[in-house]
Amino acid sequence: MGFFQHVDQYLRDMYTLVSSSMIKRKLRIFFLYNWLVLKNVFSKITSIQFRRQKFLGYKVDFDNYGSFFALFTEMFVYNIYYFRSSEKAPFIVDCGGNIGMSLLYFKYLFPKAHIECYEPDPSTFQLLKKNVEQNKLSSITLIQKGVSGKDGKMKFYSYGDMKGGPGNTLLESQVNFKNVQTFDVEVVELKKENYKKIHFLKIDIEGAEGFMFDSFKDNDFLSLVDNVNLEYHYDIGYDGNKLSPILAVLEKYQYNVVINQNTLVAFYTSRSLYRKLDRKYVLLIDCFKDKNHL
Repeated sequence: MGFFQHVDQYLRDMYTLVSSSMIKRKLRIFFLYNWLVLKNVFSKITSIQFRRQKFLGYKVDFDNYGSFFALFTEMFVYNIYYFRSSEKAPFIVDCGGNIGMSLLYFKYLFPKAHIECYEPDPSTFQLLKKNVEQNKLSSITLIQKGVSGKDGKMKFYSYGDMKGGPGNTLLESQVNFKNVQTFDVEVVELKKENYKKIHFLKIDIEGAEGFMFDSFKDNDFLSLVDNVNLEYHYDIGYDGNKLSPILAVLEKYQYNVVINQNTLVAFYTSRSLYRKLDRKYVLLIDCFKDKNHL
């Protein structure tokens, strides 16, 4: 990302901070965000890597400050996982927990939330567990498994240089980093009979979402779910993760579907940028059933 792209991103972030009605403690988040921007710039200029950050009463350990900053901006500035619920303790299923930033965000919204979190990468899982424990987060179940369309084992592609690396995936075609480590991980299918009610389902599994939605076609799991937030990975060269079958399943269960670009990649993807991105990009798909969730 060049200088002018960084400036453009910063201006969009600031506009969101000022204009969004979803941000709690807006003034505090405003000053915190700008402090983190300065630290991120300093880290890039000096190559000094910060490994821990305190914010909003939390402390988070990570391997890469830039990755942490991106997660913070997505969740606490853009509020990509924001939802409303009449429940004080909603039940949330988090597929792709990474280092636990999403868990902190959910607890920031709903301190009494019950959360089931899946993360298959062993080194990332240890960092996730540490962040949950050192923040004394309660009512959270951590599961060291991936989520797919059926129970079993699959090959996993991990960012070898970084715990919680961006892009860890079950799909070789989605690998966009060097020093890849590969190993088998356990994966599970989300089944209706294992749950009573899910108020929010987060899916961030780096291109393997097609497997999940293939099982959702037949197992009626989504009848239990009020809200679905899906990070969708478009790849014209891979037939197993097409958008149309996913949308068909969501429409079958009568979700409202709101589709946006990835907030931290581009405001607008032109054909030329699409080609530069190797004909791959990420969409954020926010889905809800009830009009009260608007």
